[in-house]
Amino acid sequence: TCYAPRSGVCGPTTHTYTPQSISCSATSNTPSAITFNNKLIMAVKGIENKLWFNVDSGNGWQGWWQATPTDFILGGAPQFINYAGSIFVFAINASNNKGYYRTSSDGLSWSNWIKVNDGTFSAGPSPVEYMGRLLLFARSVNGKLLLTEPISGADFANPNQFKSWVEIDSMTFGLKFVF
Repeated sequence: TCYAPRSGVCGPTTHTYTPQSISCSATSNTPSAITFNNKLIMAVKGIENKLWFNVDSGNGWQGWWQATPTDFILGGAPQFINYAGSIFVFAINASNNKGYYRTSSDGLSWSNWIKVNDGTFSAGPSPVEYMGRLLLFARSVNGKLLLTEPISGADFANPNQFKSWVEIDSMTFGLKFVF
């Protein structure tokens, strides 16, 4: 078992955490990791379908803590990206199959979950930066491969800052994909 030795407040006071434990092998998906500001940040979907974080700043792992609010039920593995000077973690909420994200400027304090837009998914969203653009790929609940990107001037602190999803077969993003 891995123990989180930290306690206190993680970011805004609505994001409190207390020392908790999670079995290091108690994950139901592949972990996601990112480096940011000389930190190695890892996120996993625990077996209870909650989001857990761990950070190594060069002195060893700080310990697991469960992301709050804890009522968000992950529908798949979380996915990280470093974009526009912030860390984004994307995931599906299993209760409604919608894509959500959280942002952080330091890997320790995180925003609340913010809805991407109104699509429903069975997999994804998977983020990538391509030619300076943030792109999200996902699989819809009816099996179609989809793509979206932020609206011009997006304010990532608010929901619905992404364009409508486009089927990759009929995409108008000017990208060419070969499958």
